[in-house]
Amino acid sequence: MDLDHRDPLALASVRAFLQLGGIHEKAGRPKRALEVMEQALTLDPVNEAAAAAVIRLLIGLGR
Repeated sequence: MDLDHRDPLALASVRAFLQLGGIHEKAGRPKRALEVMEQALTLDPVNEAAAAAVIRLLIGLGR
């Protein structure tokens, strides 16, 4: 996918949300991780990493 037209600040924000969500997940805070990953997905609805993380976290939380 060509992302050259995307806002660099939005892309940086999505990367930061993905990193932060991963930190929360590894620290055993799946609910907070889910909130953060959902923020990433809101900024970039076609981001596969964010979508996969949201699905994984929802399953892990029994939702």
